[in-house]
Amino acid sequence: MVADLAAKLAWTVVGLYVAWLAHDLGVGALNAPGPGMLAFALGIVIATVAAAGLAWPLLRRPVRVPAVAVTPPSLRPLRVVGLCIGLVAYIAVLQPIGFPIATFAFLSLLLTVFARLSWLRAAGFSAIAAAVSYVLFKFALGTQLPAGILG
Repeated sequence: MVADLAAKLAWTVVGLYVAWLAHDLGVGALNAPGPGMLAFALGIVIATVAAAGLAWPLLRRPVRVPAVAVTPPSLRPLRVVGLCIGLVAYIAVLQPIGFPIATFAFLSLLLTVFARLSWLRAAGFSAIAAAVSYVLFKFALGTQLPAGILG
């Protein structure tokens, strides 16, 4: 428990330090980003997530959590191999099928197989994640993404 809190505190400090160093590079503005904008944003995200993880045990009430099925150590290498095969397949179909469909399918598979979500819940989360990432990369960042069969 103490090691976990120390790690979260360390990540909070690292995130703030990265943001501070990136600010010295020049953050710029949203319409004209400077060389340090991405690093600054990532530093803030790291610090925020770590600080939230640090504060979470203090803010929540103790809750009795039911036992969750944990992957036995003998099957962990198979899960890693399965994930690698899934990533290779995702990369292989990204160009011909396109970013939105390939990302939706890949995330649905991951959430169904590895997170053990129902197919309906996995499809919902995957659709939202694929749409948000597509809008973010295509329109907000102006990145060219593979369109595939969508044109």
